[in-house]
Amino acid sequence: MLSLQLLSPLREETATLNALLPPLLRRGTARLPDREQLDHELDDLYGASITPTVRRRGEVQCLGFVARLPRQELVPEGISSVERGAALLGELLLHPATRSARLRQDDVYATRAALTQALRDRRREEDAYVRRRLLEEMCRGEAAAVCPWGVEKRSEKVTVARLFSQYQTLLERADVELFYCGAETPQRLELAVREALMGLPRASARYDLVTETARPAYDGPREITENTAGRELAALGYRLGFGRDDALFPALLVVVHALKSQLKETAQVTLLEGKGILRIVCPRENRPQVEEAVSRLKWNDIDASEVLSARAGVRDALLDALDDAAKLEALWLADCAAGEVFAPESLLAQVEQVTDGQFYAAAQELLLDTAFALVRPQEGGDRR
Repeated sequence: MLSLQLLSPLREETATLNALLPPLLRRGTARLPDREQLDHELDDLYGASITPTVRRRGEVQCLGFVARLPRQELVPEGISSVERGAALLGELLLHPATRSARLRQDDVYATRAALTQALRDRRREEDAYVRRRLLEEMCRGEAAAVCPWGVEKRSEKVTVARLFSQYQTLLERADVELFYCGAETPQRLELAVREALMGLPRASARYDLVTETARPAYDGPREITENTAGRELAALGYRLGFGRDDALFPALLVVVHALKSQLKETAQVTLLEGKGILRIVCPRENRPQVEEAVSRLKWNDIDASEVLSARAGVRDALLDALDDAAKLEALWLADCAAGEVFAPESLLAQVEQVTDGQFYAAAQELLLDTAFALVRPQEGGDRR
């Protein structure tokens, strides 16, 4: 696996443009100007694949490609899958298919239409909708409120010139992070990557990648409702006041695992660790159970065996990640976006040393900031 990611601040004015670039660039290169030729090149590399990616880590937008390459022992002697894979990633990033020295208009419009439709479809998915609306309301005025996949209204108006300008800016100013998992030697890998990215333009002024995790002024949780003709759902957003760089972070992982174990099929629990937010989505009628489970943790009304079980669960998840290239890449990417580097083995050791006191201290930091709900009109009335 070879991942190439560009890290940019998550901003409303650039998020849509950035989100368009990976799928657009994946449509072809100057040498391989259409997807059919590009896919044929990958087939010729013994079934390799390259997937465009757009992700959010904290308040950082991560854009790029993930290449799955054949293991070197399965490739004929004299052919390096890493060298060819890295070269192809470099082509995709630096040498896009163009017409008259501009991104091809038909490619831009087709990618724009696909993104617009995807954003429209996500708006219709109730679970995805409440997750997004919770962040919009909870983080109003903060970068975390911006959707990393862009905004439908902005997508419809993207021009070729504006997109090309943002593409050039991104190449010059974004942090470039590469992750490799495989059997190639570091020396040969570095040489392959350096050669592939030799033409990468770099400006002296790079993006400032900062995620704000401190709690804003707080005067109690906000309650927000919207009408729906579908399922009644609740989304609860808890502020932690710290991110991955805090000493309590390993204990927080154990707390979240314990909460998931308590709720099981009752709710979806997601830790946005880069931003320091815990998000819980559930059927509206299950909200009391969710709040009771959180209260149990905060008041230390939990058996020592549950803490031990949660700690073991986090340990097993980290051990599993050490054997999974995609999970390892996700861990390292989160670290890079946060400006911190935790070797997974180091994080594992810290988790195994989490004490009951640390567990309780981390649970105490769970502060309900915003509750968002979809309700049926006869019960909820107008949105407030």
